[in-house]
Amino acid sequence: MWTKHRFHNESKFFVIWTKLNKHFATGIQYVRRVNRPGYQQQNPFIEFLDSLTYTQGNPLLRPETSDQYKFSLNYDNQPFFAISYNKTNDVIFDNAPRQQGNLTFTTPENLAKFENLVFELNFPINIGKKISGFGGNQFIWNHYATEY
Repeated sequence: MWTKHRFHNESKFFVIWTKLNKHFATGIQYVRRVNRPGYQQQNPFIEFLDSLTYTQGNPLLRPETSDQYKFSLNYDNQPFFAISYNKTNDVIFDNAPRQQGNLTFTTPENLAKFENLVFELNFPINIGKKISGFGGNQFIWNHYATEY
């Protein structure tokens, strides 16, 4: 069985930074990524794990596409505050379970859409003259939407 795929989507990005004053700078960025399925994920041949279980590739997998947006605020060239939003379409799950008669098998599938929202707050830590570092907090919200 031969299938025709169009893989014309390319990864794209842009970044814009501007210095607000002596200490602060701000930036925005956009990244579009394409994650193509690997050979083993598309290989349609059966690989038995035991007498009742096997795995099989899916030649109809579509590539994952991600759009990522980020706003950053830096203090003295160090990250201080950032907020980012990511959305991925056609998320590939490697081991989506299926049943055929009394045989169970797994196969990769494009099952979901994924959204991710991240807030970051970072700060320098200085203890005396010899110890310095960086600390931070993150709030991360992940959401998958799928029909399976």
